[in-house]
Amino acid sequence: MHDFCFTIPYGLVIMIGGVIGYLKKGSVASLGGGVGTGIGSHLRWILESESFFEGEEFISCLGY
Repeated sequence: MHDFCFTIPYGLVIMIGGVIGYLKKGSVASLGGGVGTGIGSHLRWILESESFFEGEEFISCLGY
């Protein structure tokens, strides 16, 4: 299984956690952090899956 298969569920869990934190405590920081990180995870999934289906290797800024 490729690593980008885990980014969608991970991003959704992070986004849901941010929304729950906002709804329970009214924390705008929780909402922004959760949704922002979830969106970032989904953007990474888009980049990795596009390069995978084009037959290229995706090199992240971390070097792997």
